Amino acid sequence: MNLAQRLWIYQRERFPLIAHSILVLALTLGASGFATAGNGWPSVLVMAGAFVVALGCFLLLRIADEFKDAADDAAYRAYRPVPRGLVTLRQLAGVGIVVVLAQLAISGLLGWRLLPYLLAIWLLLLLMSREFFVADWLRARPALYMLSHMLILPLIFLYPLAAAWQNGDSFPEGIGWFLIASYANGIIFEVGRKLRAPQDEEVGVETYSALWGVSRATVIWLMAVGVAGTAAIAAARSVGVGWAMTPVVVVGLAVVSWVAWRMIQQPLPSNSKGIEQFSALWVLALYLSLGILPHLR
Repeated sequence: MNLAQRLWIYQRERFPLIAHSILVLALTLGASGFATAGNGWPSVLVMAGAFVVALGCFLLLRIADEFKDAADDAAYRAYRPVPRGLVTLRQLAGVGIVVVLAQLAISGLLGWRLLPYLLAIWLLLLLMSREFFVADWLRARPALYMLSHMLILPLIFLYPLAAAWQNGDSFPEGIGWFLIASYANGIIFEVGRKLRAPQDEEVGVETYSALWGVSRATVIWLMAVGVAGTAAIAAARSVGVGWAMTPVVVVGLAVVSWVAWRMIQQPLPSNSKGIEQFSALWVLALYLSLGILPHLR
């Protein structure tokens, strides 16, 4: 089996390109559409470039996690691609270098003013990979660990926002609310994918359901949904479409509240899967609404 085939298997298991591309496309459309509210969409070239850079950021996050978790994976998760020998960390590092060079080239094509945003992402990613040089202290505080690592998401969002923004140096009004929504959405996605039924917990795998208990982790997940929804409405109001965003959020909150209630009442694998699936659906709905609604008024 050649390297290309092994990398294809790796992406299928650890970084499904189709699923990630759908989410990053929604992210790019949301950021680009919000940044240009009332001024028409940016060019296809700008959005395509921002999409590739953002997708590359998430791939770099996955590769950094492979290095960071290598010891734990070897001890507890021998079925994963790296410990079972499908790919090596050196090969993944090579992929990471290609991604970085591609991001740099795209930034040059779109305009070097985007370079500071890219450098900020790389810097925070480097600090995250080193656990901010306080690994033991952070790992003993899982909530702070999660909150510190979610800071990368607003930085990633700033890239397509800056790429699409065409009216000088200052960002549009409401950008702060948009970034708060993106930060909360990161928490939703992170907790949602690590909230499991008791029978699905694995030895050596830290999940929020194991750390906090199913009920508490589910309530935290639901609270993050509420924060994201509130921030999204505030962001939408700043561009004149709060009236359209509100029903989207209200309906979404009603649905995820029902999903959360089911998980608390019956912590089963099927309900755990529902949490993960509705995390992705919520994120998709919010970003697409924030990007598209301002251009429909």
